[in-house]
Amino acid sequence: MDRPQIRPHRPRRSYGPGNPNNGQRDYTLRIGREGSPVLYLERLEFADKDELTIEQMKTICSEMETIGMADEADFSTERLSFMPGRKITFRFWWD
Repeated sequence: MDRPQIRPHRPRRSYGPGNPNNGQRDYTLRIGREGSPVLYLERLEFADKDELTIEQMKTICSEMETIGMADEADFSTERLSFMPGRKITFRFWWD
């Protein structure tokens, strides 16, 4: 049985050919508690970066519910105030 993969939707950083920092995660993780355990995945997208589409963000949430067995998954976006771009926050939690 083929299982969906989250990895293709998790972009990696690229600083140009030969840069040793290439391939680092392009997001941060935080763990919290909102009455139940919650995992936050945050990604900053600047003007020069390809933006995730709404469909890609929905796919990430769906895959976390399937693969990660999250009881609920959602995302929000907000425009950055200090430069062109946006912040995406995914929230996955387990009851």
